[in-house]
Amino acid sequence: MPAMGKAVHMQAPPEAVTAANSTGSADPAADTDPLRSMPTTEPLSPRAGAEMTDLEHAVVLLAVDFLASCAALALGLLLLSALSSAPLNALARFPSNAADDCLLPVAIIVALAISGSYRSVHRALLPSTLAEWKDLTFAIGAGCILLLGIGALGHAAFGTAQLNATQLVVVVLVAAILVGIGRAMVRAWVQTFRTTRVVVVGSGALSDRIAVHLRLQKGMALVGRVVDGTEVEAGAIGTVGDLPRICPELSIDRVIVCPSERPTADSISVYRAIQDHVHVAVVPRQYELISWRSKLTELSGLPLLEFAPAHMTRWDRALKRAFDVSVAGLALVLASPVLLAIAIAVRTTSPGPVLFRQERIGRNRRQFTINKFRTMTVGTFRPDSGASPASPAPVADEGSALWQVRKKHDERHRITKIGSFLRKTGLDELPQLWNVLLGDMAIVGPRPFVSHESDDLDDWTARRFEVRPGITGLWQVSGRNELSAEDLRQLDYLYVVSWSMWWDFKIILDTPRAMVRGLGAY
Repeated sequence: MPAMGKAVHMQAPPEAVTAANSTGSADPAADTDPLRSMPTTEPLSPRAGAEMTDLEHAVVLLAVDFLASCAALALGLLLLSALSSAPLNALARFPSNAADDCLLPVAIIVALAISGSYRSVHRALLPSTLAEWKDLTFAIGAGCILLLGIGALGHAAFGTAQLNATQLVVVVLVAAILVGIGRAMVRAWVQTFRTTRVVVVGSGALSDRIAVHLRLQKGMALVGRVVDGTEVEAGAIGTVGDLPRICPELSIDRVIVCPSERPTADSISVYRAIQDHVHVAVVPRQYELISWRSKLTELSGLPLLEFAPAHMTRWDRALKRAFDVSVAGLALVLASPVLLAIAIAVRTTSPGPVLFRQERIGRNRRQFTINKFRTMTVGTFRPDSGASPASPAPVADEGSALWQVRKKHDERHRITKIGSFLRKTGLDELPQLWNVLLGDMAIVGPRPFVSHESDDLDDWTARRFEVRPGITGLWQVSGRNELSAEDLRQLDYLYVVSWSMWWDFKIILDTPRAMVRGLGAY
């Protein structure tokens, strides 16, 4: 089971820490410096209040899994009685069938425990129910097989009742859904009442990038950074050697280590010492080449991180296209009342066309016309950028957020009231469903660039043109215009070389959350 020393704090941090977790600031300079909200000379105070250890969290999760499995047993048998005409599955036999299969919830908990589900409950920085759903389903299925095996042995040796495989399979399918929902509820409950306090080890562009991503995540508080050296730099709260003191004093939950040129033996000793009390994660040196499909293996105890093969087969492309057409067609039908209401609102609240059309670059660098609901007043502007002609051309700055590079603030006076709402929620993108049916776009993919943004893309950055651009994508659910141009290129590359249908599903499910939060929308 998890180490009892690591804690999940159940009380919000002080306002100083909360400020580091906000997506905006009253001070414009705070948005340009991701480390602006980090402490400089005075360390943040520790968090007081009740704490939940990893062990207690695992126990809560186990109890929820057991209750969900019991509910799945009852619901599965009731569902089977309604769908099956077999006398054995009749509603009248529900009490006896439930008694025969009553050990299934126990078998599911045992299988989940064996799979390490409760041991790694807090290992992921940003846990995802969908990401772990495959492992949950496999473990629940293993529990069913375990019970069937024990039941067969019991029937042969002691003459116990023969378990019905059909009933167990139906219950397992229902349990896979209910257990996942239960875990999502527990995760949402924990995130509502706690903030994960993080310290970053390192300095430079990578630590700045991590700071930006942490600031954009709900439930994350960047407490500060420490340096891997002997001298404390400006803006840092200490060195690696200070971590054994800093972590308990400031109630640190996680430490993220950026790669250094050569970590010292003392630093490694410190990480070994604190990992019994806080969660430590290390950013790989070649992190630009690593995705969720990379596999960690070993060679005689030496860890090897294998890159995933970057290739989409014809079958992959056909599957993705079939999915896109099906979803876009269904969404257009179901969303037609919403589309009509938005069109009326756009047309009646400001003069001009309902749709905004613009040339974008798609798959294989082919130009196409993208459709969006108009969110700005009609005026003179460059159609290739959407910027005011009085504004200077965007200047490439690898470290600046895209809203700065693209001068989004200069456009705010032209955004209509309904347009502001549409942009924040992403509803202005709905007409692009028609682009999907035409074959210009996909439901999920890289964001389509205008021509001047695509001219200088070559080598690995041009991999984005191997797939159709998407209505939503990895960039959209990761922070949109709050990220930098380098972040955008890196995310597009990772999506293309690591594509899977499962990842598309996850991005689609993450999209409503990003829309509700309005993250990176301008």
